[in-house]
Amino acid sequence: MLSATASIASKETALLPAGDKSGISYLPFLDGLRAISILLVLGFHQLGPVSGFLGTQLNGWVGVDLFFIISGFLISSILLKEKDKKGCFSLKNFYMRRWLRICPVYYCFLTIMCAWMSLRGEHDYAAFAVAGLYLSNFDMASGWGLISAGTGLLITWSLAVEEQFYLFWPATLKAAGKKAFPVCIILIAAAYFWRIYLLNNGASWLRLSVGLDTKLDSIMLGVALAMLWRGELFKSKCQEFFAAGWKQTPLIAAVLVSCHYLGHPATETFPLFFWAFKLPLVLLLMTALLLSLLSNPASAAARFLSTRPMVFVGRLSYSLYLWHVIVSFPSTDGILQAICHHKRYLVELAKFAACIGISAGSYYFIEQPFLKIKSKFS
Repeated sequence: MLSATASIASKETALLPAGDKSGISYLPFLDGLRAISILLVLGFHQLGPVSGFLGTQLNGWVGVDLFFIISGFLISSILLKEKDKKGCFSLKNFYMRRWLRICPVYYCFLTIMCAWMSLRGEHDYAAFAVAGLYLSNFDMASGWGLISAGTGLLITWSLAVEEQFYLFWPATLKAAGKKAFPVCIILIAAAYFWRIYLLNNGASWLRLSVGLDTKLDSIMLGVALAMLWRGELFKSKCQEFFAAGWKQTPLIAAVLVSCHYLGHPATETFPLFFWAFKLPLVLLLMTALLLSLLSNPASAAARFLSTRPMVFVGRLSYSLYLWHVIVSFPSTDGILQAICHHKRYLVELAKFAACIGISAGSYYFIEQPFLKIKSKFS
């Protein structure tokens, strides 16, 4: 897996309307959290010795779950704020905003990767059809085998999970009305117990890792937090508790320690313990960390995440997720190795520089023009 382990699809900006019940406007630390997530994923994908060490020590594949939590929080917050302002939210406008944010650069990525494949004399077109329909996670979970590592499309599984989430959750949220929070809790519990059921009936680790039904609790924890944060009593209690900045320190330590000892589902000796306890604990701690940042945006951790470099990397996170596969191809690696005289640390710097350069070009010249149009559907 998780050569495909990221979901940068938390592609909604951390810009939320001000003057609503939650009092949230722009939250730069959310971009910083995305930066942490993508750096974990890049480390897991072994771009070099330093990032690879950190990605291994912290099991960087779990960065995808942090993206899911952030995405669930932001999407639900934005929809609920629109409901507060207008009395209801528009599904049509929501899907137009999603399409404009996600699809132009995604299909540009697929086109370039397909052209690259053709130039190599390969004809794996079925893989691109699957990825283009956002069914990559089905391919991996069901064992169709249409997407191979050589296509560079394994990463698209997590994008597929989020797109599938976008298809059902906004409509469910609208239909559930005041019962949305109980529905959210039911879905979290259902995903948890469904995973255990599948595990006990012989499901593979890959099936449990990439399905919408088995990853739904990661996203829904963010959704649940968005709903809880709208409650004035809940918010005031959390702000009071986390007013002392030192209280974030043990929470951050707990996140790091739990990530370090998490392991990987493919090599887990006790899979039931992994799926029933270790992974859910990491998800809950990540959600608690997000809650602590919301409660005290002036804390040291929030200020660090809000620094310009962290925000910049966070804003590029979707582009970084898509385009970083290019520097991982053997041909690209060989070129960079030759340029850097096979010096490992220099090669790692070159890979990150290439990732940042390509992603910045993608963000400013492909994504930004469509983001300007997106405001028309606010």
